Amino acid sequence: MKKERLSDAIGQLDDEIIEETAQVRDKAGSKRHRPLAWASVAAACAVLALAVGLKVLPSMFESDNDELPYATSVTVTSDEEEPEITTATDENDEPEVTTSSDEEDEPEELPDLPLITPELEVGMGFEGHDVEDISELYNGNPWTPEFELDTLPVYNNPIVYEGEWHLPVGADYEEMENMLLRTAQALGIDTDNVTVSDNGYSEEQTLEIRAMYEKVSGEVPPDEYFYPTMLYIETEEYRISVDQRLNIDIDFTKPFVLPDGYNFGTSATDEENTEAVLYLAEKYSGLFELMGIEDPLVDTKGGSAGYSGGIACFDAGETEIESVLNYNFNYIVLYDNSITPESDLYIIRLNNFDYRGKLGDYPIISSDEALELLGEGKYITSVARYDFPGTEYVGRVELIYRVTDLEEYYIPYYRFYVEIPEGAKDGKKLYGAYYVPAVRQEYISDMTVWDGHFNN
Repeated sequence: MKKERLSDAIGQLDDEIIEETAQVRDKAGSKRHRPLAWASVAAACAVLALAVGLKVLPSMFESDNDELPYATSVTVTSDEEEPEITTATDENDEPEVTTSSDEEDEPEELPDLPLITPELEVGMGFEGHDVEDISELYNGNPWTPEFELDTLPVYNNPIVYEGEWHLPVGADYEEMENMLLRTAQALGIDTDNVTVSDNGYSEEQTLEIRAMYEKVSGEVPPDEYFYPTMLYIETEEYRISVDQRLNIDIDFTKPFVLPDGYNFGTSATDEENTEAVLYLAEKYSGLFELMGIEDPLVDTKGGSAGYSGGIACFDAGETEIESVLNYNFNYIVLYDNSITPESDLYIIRLNNFDYRGKLGDYPIISSDEALELLGEGKYITSVARYDFPGTEYVGRVELIYRVTDLEEYYIPYYRFYVEIPEGAKDGKKLYGAYYVPAVRQEYISDMTVWDGHFNN
C-alpha cells in the first residue's frame, strides 16, 4: 500500500481504536530516540602502526657507449648481468629501451568482497554545530589519525524494512527474550517469577483495524503488521524492555540517588562524571559484565550512535579495531534525572550489537585520502543548504560508523567537521558534518551519485 493510501486509511480509523492502540503501545514503552553527541574524558588506547611496504620501480638503463650510436634496444635481464644490445641497421632509427627481470611489479590484489552502496536517503536532521571553538566537538572516540588500520569490518543491518507495508524483517523473538532475561538476571532479578510481555495488538484490536483497512482501501494488513516490536518485564524497581535490535532500556521506577560526594549528569564536569560512572560500574557490575566492559573508557556526551544527555561507557578492547567497534556498537549509556537537584540515575541503556551480519573485512583508505575525496565532492552531508567552503575549513576528522535503522550496511566513514563561514552567528562558528566512506572506492558502487545531499 502506498503512503498516501495508508494515510487515508489511518485517517478513517475509529478514534477509540486509535486511542486503545496508543495506550497498548505506550504501556509497553516506545524506544527513546535521542540525538547524541560525544565528548571524551578517557585516554585513547595505544596505537600499533601497521607498516606498508613500498616497491621501487627499476630505473631505465642508459648506455654511455659512444661507439654504439645506433643501438635500437637495450634489454636488462638483472642488476648483475650485462645488458643485451641490438644494433640498428639504419642510423635514423630511434633507440628503444626495454627492461625485463625475474621480479615484475604486479597490480595490487584486493580481496573479493561484495560491492556496497551507502544509503543516501536517510534523513539525519541538520547536523550542524554552533560552537565558539572546535575543541567543543572533541569526544571520546578512541580513533586518532595516527591509527594505520588496513581493514575494517562491514556489517549487514540485521533488521530491514520491506514491502508496501514497510515491515521489519529479521527480528529474532527468541533471542530478544533471551537478552531480556539475561539483563534481568544481571540486575539480580529472579527470572523464574517474572512475566514477559510485548507491545503487540490485542486480538480485538487486530480484527477491528483489519476491518477498517479493508473498508477504506480494500486491502488488509498482513499478519506481520501486528507483530510486536518490543518485549518487556516490569518489577517494583524496573521496567526492562528489549527492541528488535537487541538494545535494552532499563527504566527505574524510582531513580537511584548517588551517594554524597558524587556529581553526575549534564551539570557535572568531565572528571566528576568519570568518577560517577566508575562508581556505577561497580554498583551495576552485572550489566557491565553482560556487555563485556572490563576496561572502561568514559564518554561524557553519550556516544556516537545518537543518544544525547547521557554518559557513555565502552570497553577499551585489546586492539585498535576492538576499541573502534566497541565505541560505535557496544556501549552503556547512563542518564541522570536533570529536573532534580540530586545526582540520580533513572535510565540505563545497553547498546548491544549483533555482529553475525558481517560481510567481511574491507580495505580502507587513510584520512588524508578521504580529505582529497572530500575536496572532490565525494561526500554526503545534511548541511547541503550551504556551499562546501573547501578543505581548508576542515576543523577536525574522526572515524565512525553511521548506525541508523534504515542503513542497509554499517560501513566506516570519516566524519569531517567543516567550518561554514556563512553560517556563523551570535559570535559562534557553525561546523557542518561531512561524511566520506573509509572503504576503498573499488568496493563502493556509484560514487558519482553522491551530490552532497541527504534531505535538503
